[in-house]
Amino acid sequence: MEMTKNSKLFKDAFKVLRHLELEIESEAEDLAIHFNETRQDLLQKAQAEINARDGNQAKRIWCGLNLSYRILNASLQITWYTLHFNPKTKKKKFISLPKGKSDAYDLRRLKSHANDFEWELVKDTDRKAAELRKAWKRVIAARAQFRYLYQSLDDE
Repeated sequence: MEMTKNSKLFKDAFKVLRHLELEIESEAEDLAIHFNETRQDLLQKAQAEINARDGNQAKRIWCGLNLSYRILNASLQITWYTLHFNPKTKKKKFISLPKGKSDAYDLRRLKSHANDFEWELVKDTDRKAAELRKAWKRVIAARAQFRYLYQSLDDE
């Protein structure tokens, strides 16, 4: 009787943790979408300013820094990458930026790949992404602790 009561409590706890995982994943998706949409708006404004100043012969602004997210092996990956385009071969090359041990990227490295008009957006997005990475780690750690506790109670 006691084991079924514990079993139900653990199942409820796992459901709550799964809900938190889905919530964080949804926030990561929203963050990536928001970054891309906002950056596109900033790009259009910056391009319009350059076109007004230099005429229609102005060069197009290139934004090589991009953000993506995915869940891989129970790990949330919110990554910055650069997009390189070879005009001769018409091929695109994606290069992920190294994050290091912390939850946030090195801002100096991000700044070296970001345009001036998008820098504040990149900084803010990276701060939010670091918060999501930390939250994900806490939820996964809690899930592992609950699993360990459940198995230890099951062994008794």
